[in-house]
Amino acid sequence: MRARQLLAVFQAGERLPQNHQDMAQLLAEVFGRKPKPQPLNNQPLPLASARGKMWTSMRIQRDFTAQSVAAASETEVQAVRKYIKALIAAGYVRLERQTSFEVGDHSAYSLLRNTGPYAPRVRSRGCAIYDVNLNQEVTRDD
Repeated sequence: MRARQLLAVFQAGERLPQNHQDMAQLLAEVFGRKPKPQPLNNQPLPLASARGKMWTSMRIQRDFTAQSVAAASETEVQAVRKYIKALIAAGYVRLERQTSFEVGDHSAYSLLRNTGPYAPRVRSRGCAIYDVNLNQEVTRDD
């Protein structure tokens, strides 16, 4: 009977929700089950991962550029800049000096919050950072 209700909604031409959360909620209402919450991956990143190497490099250097972190962590400069931008928004890193040349950006940064050996994880939507060392989520300022 519940499957028939969902089929009737669909056949009547009513709009079904577009995102997964609303769809899961609708299916839960129709079938009488609660949707299983998706677990957050709060496990630390391996120290040998790209972000783990970036974080270790920032912790060692304390004052750094995106190029120096990229060279030390064997990572692309664009990936380092993206991670630094997320850390700035969360208050982990501060922009010390903005410098742009014809050959690229060589801005200097400093690490404000050295919370431990594991790299803070940027959440999938980029709205927060989960710090495994503190076991807490840090919301972004912007």
